[in-house]
Amino acid sequence: MAKIKNFLKDESGVSSVEYVIMAALATILVLAGIESFYTSLSGLYSALGDSFQELIS
Repeated sequence: MAKIKNFLKDESGVSSVEYVIMAALATILVLAGIESFYTSLSGLYSALGDSFQELIS
C-alpha cells in the first residue's frame, strides 16, 4: 500500500506526456459531445420537416 501512495505522490517524470494524454482525452470527449449534439439536432430537424409536410398535405 505504501508503494502505491508513494507512486501517486511522486511528481517526477515526463509531464509533457501527461499533458498530451489529458489533451487527447479532452478531444475525445468534445468530439463525442459534438456527435451526440449533431444526432439530436438532426432528429429535431427531421421531426420538424415531417410536421411541416403534414401541414402542407
